[in-house]
Amino acid sequence: MRLDLDGQDWELRWVRRFHGQPNQAGDCNLDKRRIRVLRGLSEAERLRVVVHELLHALQWKASEKRVDRTSAEIARVLRRLGYRRK
Repeated sequence: MRLDLDGQDWELRWVRRFHGQPNQAGDCNLDKRRIRVLRGLSEAERLRVVVHELLHALQWKASEKRVDRTSAEIARVLRRLGYRRK
């Protein structure tokens, strides 16, 4: 899936696994402008991971702790507002 993030072309991919990273659910590669998210996540976890990786792409200087906390809060609010995957 192609994304326009802050005027730049990014790619969002769904992957079956991350080699060498068994507990990883997503990653963001700034050089390749690519976000990868693990397939098979629950709806709530999928939303949190997508938001998390989008924050990395858009706020790449933010700490992992800040990105993790912010993504969890944004995902929680979106779920309360009724966000659901089609």
